[in-house]
Amino acid sequence: MTSRKQSSSNSSKPLPIDRGLIILGMIITVYYWPNVLHGIALWIFIFILNMALPASLSIGKTKAIAEAKEEAEAKKLKEEAKAKEAIEARAKEEAKAKEEAKEEEREAKLRWLRDPLGDFFKSSEMVVVEISKEDLFRKNAEGLKEKGAVLFNDWKGLGKLIGKEESRKRYKQLLDLQPIYNIVFLYMDGRYVTCFMTDVVF
Repeated sequence: MTSRKQSSSNSSKPLPIDRGLIILGMIITVYYWPNVLHGIALWIFIFILNMALPASLSIGKTKAIAEAKEEAEAKKLKEEAKAKEAIEARAKEEAKAKEEAKEEEREAKLRWLRDPLGDFFKSSEMVVVEISKEDLFRKNAEGLKEKGAVLFNDWKGLGKLIGKEESRKRYKQLLDLQPIYNIVFLYMDGRYVTCFMTDVVF
């Protein structure tokens, strides 16, 4: 009985600790601790770099994409502006061509008046001739009536026949057509229709 109790009491005691091993472990830990810190610091730096580098690359990529997008938009706007200018230029040319065609058509319709109005020419004078709308469209030369005449370049006197504003318009019309010695202005119901002129001195 006694031997059994002793053996049970011995098995319940904690295992003895080797103090030398503990001291050796502490010495090794203290000795290598700076290197451990360096390693930890290195891993932290690598971790931060790993996080920051993709972010910087992403920022650079985003900036490049934004710049490319801005450049594409600027190019698109430039092309649109160029296309708009081309359309406007084409529209102006078409409008000019239509106006010229309209003027040619108008002149063709009034060409029959050349000979009848030639009978109204007076040497160095500006003559105002009137015609009714009905006679004009019927091409009735007998409907042409002289309203009055003034000496050439007497724009004030012409203003008394057709009005000051109308006289100014006719003056501007003839600025680039000098020299002219004889001219006939045709009016229909008070509205300007056309004019025939010559630099021949009678």
